[in-house]
Amino acid sequence: ALFCGVLALYFAVFGWLAGYLWGLSWGPGVIALLWVGLEYARTHLLTGFPWLLLGYALTDYYPVARLAQWTGVYGLSYLLVALSAGSLWMILRPGWLATLHLVAVAGMFLGLSLAAGPAPVAEDQQAYLVQTNIPQTAAFEPWEEQTQRPLLQRLRDLTLNSLSEAPAPALLIWPEVPVPFYYGVDSFTRPYAEAIARQSRSYFLMGIVGFAGPGTGAPPTNSAVLLAPSGDLVSRYDKIHLVPFGEYVPLRRWLTIVEKVTAQVGDFVPGARRVVNALPGGTMSVLICYEAIFPDLARRFVRDGAQALVNISNDGWYGSSAARYQHLLMARMRAIENRRYVLRATNTGITAVIRPDGQIGRQLEPDRAAVLPARWGYEKSQTVYTRYGDWFAWLAGTAALLALLFRWAGRGGSRS
Repeated sequence: ALFCGVLALYFAVFGWLAGYLWGLSWGPGVIALLWVGLEYARTHLLTGFPWLLLGYALTDYYPVARLAQWTGVYGLSYLLVALSAGSLWMILRPGWLATLHLVAVAGMFLGLSLAAGPAPVAEDQQAYLVQTNIPQTAAFEPWEEQTQRPLLQRLRDLTLNSLSEAPAPALLIWPEVPVPFYYGVDSFTRPYAEAIARQSRSYFLMGIVGFAGPGTGAPPTNSAVLLAPSGDLVSRYDKIHLVPFGEYVPLRRWLTIVEKVTAQVGDFVPGARRVVNALPGGTMSVLICYEAIFPDLARRFVRDGAQALVNISNDGWYGSSAARYQHLLMARMRAIENRRYVLRATNTGITAVIRPDGQIGRQLEPDRAAVLPARWGYEKSQTVYTRYGDWFAWLAGTAALLALLFRWAGRGGSRS
């Protein structure tokens, strides 16, 4: 209830402040800027939760969605609100200003639609994305080799049998899974993973539970390790943006009742370092689970040199709800914003290879164990959004704030 109430406040504040801005002669445009400013606030305040921002509605329409390469998803949100507000303005307050605004917004849609399509990216790399389909209940079983042997054998067979007649892939990816692979701590996870890397002759990426210090007494981290075809450790990435009330408890000192509810999973600590991995042919970085919904985090990996992105996730928590489709939709926007392939491996679905234009190359049906062969490629160029980040959202929020101050000072015309 607290979570839903906090998110609802953003929409309430928008409705309240938009009433003031409606009285300005340039109301429709500045109301759209207000919406963008509040979306940016929702992305960052109180750890942020930018789930399904309005601009994601245009993900399937790449000719228009390509605007995100300059403005991020926020520019698409602006277009949609400006079009809606402008249309209403034409009905209620017709005139040359209303006409000019609507023509300008419609012209942006038309101009983007008529522009040339994206340049092709060479799909000269091979990856295998493993959808493990491990039930959530497995997380509550004892993590011992004897207990987990049937599961480990199933995952090994699923992976290696799919690769038995194929040339050695460049990359083999397992998702974030509900079972706690204690790589480097228990007696069997590390040898097991090293054997898969060697037998598949591949770079092998898998989600694990790590620790922020030596031994199991240190705070846990939600991590991913990359192994070379020799089985040697290449890198480890610790998830930077954790899930509040799932992986950690914000304001723990005051929210003691919540701590009792989430004590089993609420003690994770965030990582502090973005990792860019060098592979044969290019570079790659990993986003763990819902890190893919944060535009600025994804683009920082690309700005640091990642020529492809991998998103591993356990969307089994969502069941068969629309949330897992929404999660995929947001990962697709990260591909558009940064013009990068996104290889997405999930536990129960939806596992997919996403092209730099945000469209899905191939995907697996959810709720079944399977392996998706994926052709993809590295991209070296950087978009305006990758280089300069959320400049548009900052300008939008600043302009909306100045317009509100102007209106409250009584110089913006009568409210109507």
